[in-house]
Amino acid sequence: MPSDAEGYVSHEDLPVVLRHHLLRPGGSNWNVILHVVDELPPDPVPPLVLAADLADHDGPRELARAEQIIRAVLAS
Repeated sequence: MPSDAEGYVSHEDLPVVLRHHLLRPGGSNWNVILHVVDELPPDPVPPLVLAADLADHDGPRELARAEQIIRAVLAS
């Protein structure tokens, strides 16, 4: 399922973000994914966190890219 936007938001900021951007649960018609976390990751998101996020989508392109990222991290 492709998305138009994906990001991280803290638990405490979630209500403000939802209200400010007029977000609501979209069922199968979503176009925003929010990872609600206790602590925001650094910017940019570390490669292995990015790989995990990609793997969550479970599509062939996302899984292939996640594998490339993991291989690159292991090779460095």
